[in-house]
Amino acid sequence: MARCKLSIEILDPKEVYTVGDELRVAVHVDVDKETRCDALTLGRIWRTHGSGNVAKGKDDGKQVLFDGVWEPGEYTYEATVVLDHYPVSYHGTHVNVDWYLLARADVPWAIDPKAEQVVFLRAPPAAPQAEVPQREDYEDIPISKRGCCLFAALVPWVLIIPTVSFHRIGPVGWVVTTVLALLSLVPVAVFLLRRQVLKRLGAVEFGVVPRRVPPGGNFQLGIRLTPTKDLLLNGITVTLTCQESATSGSGSNRTTYTQEVLEEVLTVVEDHRIAAGETWTGTLPLPIPADAPATFKAVDNEIEWEIEIHLDIPGCPDLKVPHVITVLHPGQEEPT
Repeated sequence: MARCKLSIEILDPKEVYTVGDELRVAVHVDVDKETRCDALTLGRIWRTHGSGNVAKGKDDGKQVLFDGVWEPGEYTYEATVVLDHYPVSYHGTHVNVDWYLLARADVPWAIDPKAEQVVFLRAPPAAPQAEVPQREDYEDIPISKRGCCLFAALVPWVLIIPTVSFHRIGPVGWVVTTVLALLSLVPVAVFLLRRQVLKRLGAVEFGVVPRRVPPGGNFQLGIRLTPTKDLLLNGITVTLTCQESATSGSGSNRTTYTQEVLEEVLTVVEDHRIAAGETWTGTLPLPIPADAPATFKAVDNEIEWEIEIHLDIPGCPDLKVPHVITVLHPGQEEPT
């Protein structure tokens, strides 16, 4: 059987490439017998590696360098590859993304020889513009959790009813039943207290602009409160987080690994009183570090950004509202 060996050489190589760069590439072929090749192709593709199942992009820049018959000997084919696609390279804990140049010879009735060369790709510098939330950017905060509280109230009764109905219970049993009954009142009390808090809060809205920013940019958060009664706030904070998520295996053997890339707690306001009927508005910049990863979504591999708004009201249950934000490089399409 003929031996056919491929290798890829990057002419004028660099350690790091920027989106939009052109690479001069040489594909070397070494054959020891006459070999038919239906197509020698060169392409580029991104691929994940790490703790999760492998995900990869589409090779939409494939070039055909040769088709025909090779006589024994060595051959070189030069081509230009444009690195104009996202995502950029990323090396994390559980999620890693790299770009590869792929050469492949389609040899009939044989295993196709292949070669690959990794390239590290980064985004071009961005020039983000500051924005301030406008009226149309605000939306109501969905903070009602009534269903969860009422469900929690029913759980102890699932234990009480069978115990009383099907067993003769002694003093210990009555004590246990009484404790369970009292426990069922806790979520009801939390629900009623939360309901009073929501009534006192009145209209609660927030807005985040722009819709997406690049690493090194700033989101601007606006929070607007119009309480129906005088309201004292211990504070309003916002937790900014970025998290990797990678899943391996399939079916019942799937395992998900997570790693926090960044967490930062920022303060909007502390120890503030708002009069009934008064509309209070607070704003806060949310800076994204320049070396932070962009939002990434692929099968079983994700990098997600989120903010959590935390309203601390004395003597009342805290209100926490999560909201997903999008960090993307200029020109990068939003992942779906």
